[in-house]
Amino acid sequence: MDAGGYVTVIPIMNSDNYLPEQFTVEFDMMYENDKDYFAYVNDFILQFFEQSDGNFDGYGLYEFTIHSNTDIYLGKHGSNRAVVNESLKNALNTTDLWHHVAFYARKNIAKAYINEYRVAASNNMPIGAAKLAIRTNGKYGFKIKNFRLAAGGDDKYNKIVSDGKFITHGILFDVNESTIKPESSGTLNEIAKLMSDHADLKFEIQGYTDSDGAEEANMKLSQARAEAVKEKLEGMGVDKGRLTTKGFGETKPLDTNDTAEGKANNRRVEFVKM
Repeated sequence: MDAGGYVTVIPIMNSDNYLPEQFTVEFDMMYENDKDYFAYVNDFILQFFEQSDGNFDGYGLYEFTIHSNTDIYLGKHGSNRAVVNESLKNALNTTDLWHHVAFYARKNIAKAYINEYRVAASNNMPIGAAKLAIRTNGKYGFKIKNFRLAAGGDDKYNKIVSDGKFITHGILFDVNESTIKPESSGTLNEIAKLMSDHADLKFEIQGYTDSDGAEEANMKLSQARAEAVKEKLEGMGVDKGRLTTKGFGETKPLDTNDTAEGKANNRRVEFVKM
C-alpha cells in the first residue's frame, strides 16, 4: 500500500458472511517508510464487521489495533489496551522488516500475536463478526504477504485427536534455504508448549515445497527444512526422541502450483502423530 491517508483493504469474497464462529487470520506485514515517521500517530488495524455493516470507514464490531507501535487494543474500538514490550516496539519501529501477525477467535474469546509475542487476549469479545478488513492511516506505506484465513482456531491438540496431525504455514524459511525466519518464533513456541503440556505426544515432522525448481532438489530442501524444525524444537527443550523427520518435496500438493497463493499453500510443515 502507498503512503497517504486512510487505506482500507477488503478481501474479495463470494459472500459478506464468510467468518465462521472459530477462525484464524495470519499474515506478514512490513512498514516501508522512514522510521522518523513513527513520531506521528499511526494505527494498523485488523477490523471485524457484522454482515449488515457496509461502512468500512467505521469502527466495526471489534478490532485489533497496533497503535503507534506502542499500544495494542483488542475488542470494541479503544478497549482492552496493552502496552507493547520494548523488544517488540524496537522491532516494529524498524522499517523494511517483516512481522508475522496471527489472530485467533472462538466465540467470545480472542488472542493476537506479533512475531513470537502474544500481545493481547480477551474472553469478552462481541459475537457476530462476519467479515474483515485491514486498515492503516497516516504517513505509512506497508506491504502484506502470506495472508491466510482459515476456519478453526489454534487448538492444535484437538486437531491431533481428530485428524492425527496438524498443518502449519507459520514456520517460514529463507528462499531455497532451510534457515528458519525469526517471524516463525510464535508458531514454534506454541508447538513447544503443546509438547510440554502433553508429554505423550511424538511427531514426525514432514516438510513440503511447491513445484518450483527441480524435483530432486525440492526433496532435499524439504528434508533439510524438517530437520531444521526438529533442531529448533530440541533447542527449545523438546526431547529429541519425540521427533523424527521426513521430506516429501513437491510430491503431495494441497493446492495448485499454478498461482502464487496455491504455491504458498503447498509450502508447509506437517506434524504427524506417531
